[in-house]
Amino acid sequence: MEIIPAVMPKNNSDLKEQLSLVSSFVDTIQLDLMDGEFVPEKTLPYNGTFENLDFTTDIELDLMVTNAGIQIDTFAELKPKRIILHLEAEDDLVSSIKTVRARMPSVEIGVALNISTPLSELDAYLPTIDFVQLMGIDRIGFQGQPFDGRILDHIRHLRKNHPELIISVDGGVNFMTAPKLIALGVHRLVIGSAILKSEHIEHTIQEFKSLE
Repeated sequence: MEIIPAVMPKNNSDLKEQLSLVSSFVDTIQLDLMDGEFVPEKTLPYNGTFENLDFTTDIELDLMVTNAGIQIDTFAELKPKRIILHLEAEDDLVSSIKTVRARMPSVEIGVALNISTPLSELDAYLPTIDFVQLMGIDRIGFQGQPFDGRILDHIRHLRKNHPELIISVDGGVNFMTAPKLIALGVHRLVIGSAILKSEHIEHTIQEFKSLE
C-alpha cells in the first residue's frame, strides 16, 4: 500500500513549497493539473508555465483536463512516472491511451472514474491500462471534500471481478476512511488536505503508512 500526497500547483512558488513539505517522506507525489474546463479550478500549466522541472521525487500526473491526449507533449516534459486520464474528460479515451503509450512507453497509465459514473464504463479500457483511480468524492478538483461511501461498493466489485487490478483512491482519504479502503485491498491512497494541512507532515505520513 502506497501513500501519495496530492499537490495542486497554482504557481511555481506554490509548487516548490508544497513539494518541499512532502518529498523527503514519500516515493511518489501526485500533481493535480486542472484546465478550468473539466473542473472549475486552474493550475499550472493552464495559468502559467512550469519552471525548474528537475523533480527529486517521482511524480504522477492526475490530468483533470479536457482531451489530455492531444496535449501530451506538454505533460511529457515533466517526465512523470504515471499519468492518469479521466474517463469523463476524454472524447476518445482509446486514442488518448494509445497516444500516451506511443509518446511515453515506460509510463504507467491509469484511468480515473468519477463516483457517479457506472463501473461498467471501465470495462473496455482495463486490458490497455495499468491501474484505476477511483474518485472518493463527488465534487472533484477541490481538496477537503467529504468522502462518498459509494466508493466502497465500487472497490468490492472491482476486487471481486478483477483481483489483479491495481486500485488507487483519490479524494476524502483521512484517518477515518483509510482503514476501510485498506481493508478492501486498495493499493494506493492519494491524500491531499489530510497531509498538507497537518501540523506535523512527516508524522502524519508515517501514521498513514503504519495503517497497512
